[in-house]
Amino acid sequence: MRIILDSTYVLIIAFVLFFHAVVILVPTRELALQTSQVCKELGKHLKIQVMVTTGGTSLKDDIMRLYQPVHLLVGTPGRILDLAKKGVCILKDCSMLVMDEVVTFLL
Repeated sequence: MRIILDSTYVLIIAFVLFFHAVVILVPTRELALQTSQVCKELGKHLKIQVMVTTGGTSLKDDIMRLYQPVHLLVGTPGRILDLAKKGVCILKDCSMLVMDEVVTFLL
């Protein structure tokens, strides 16, 4: 798994096209929504399936969504960890991890 410490949206879309499965880890719900919106806009003509998942939203809806193809998953650490522990989000299939605002995770 490759790790990028800050996200640059166009570069991320290029990585999705090359690696096929990318997770973007962000510290807050607001940043997850903003990041996913930009990625959806950039990737819509390339048929890239983007999913956003954060705490405070329906876990059941997220689980159902992951049964469909997802190329780019944007989410907060807690929710992605929950989905991984439930065996729904298979992180070993992810070929790249992007940590946006990584300093926030380290503090």
